[in-house]
Amino acid sequence: MLLLRILGMWLLLAAAVVLVYDATLTLGAGGSFVSTSLGDLWRMLSPGSLKGTREALLSVAPDFVWSSVIAFALARSAWLVFAVLGVIVYWQGRRRRRVDIFAN
Repeated sequence: MLLLRILGMWLLLAAAVVLVYDATLTLGAGGSFVSTSLGDLWRMLSPGSLKGTREALLSVAPDFVWSSVIAFALARSAWLVFAVLGVIVYWQGRRRRRVDIFAN
C-alpha cells in the first residue's frame, strides 16, 4: 500500500511539473492557453520508445486497444492524465480505516 501512495505522489508531482511547463508556454504564447498532450510529451522525451511501445503492444493485443484506448489517452493533456492516474493510484493505496464492530 505504501508503494501505491508513493507512486501516486510521483504521478501528481509529474502532473504539477507538466502544468508548470504548460503555464510557461502559455505565458510565452501571449496568453493563449497551451496544453501539451501526453503523446507530444512522450515524443519530446523519447520518440523511439513510443514507436517501440506501439509495435510491442500491437504484437500482443488487438488493434483496437491502441487505436481507441491508448490513442485516446495520448491525445489528452499530459498534466490531466498524470493527475487522474495519480489520484486513482494514491486512493487505491490509502490506509483503510479499521472498523470495530461489536455485537452483543
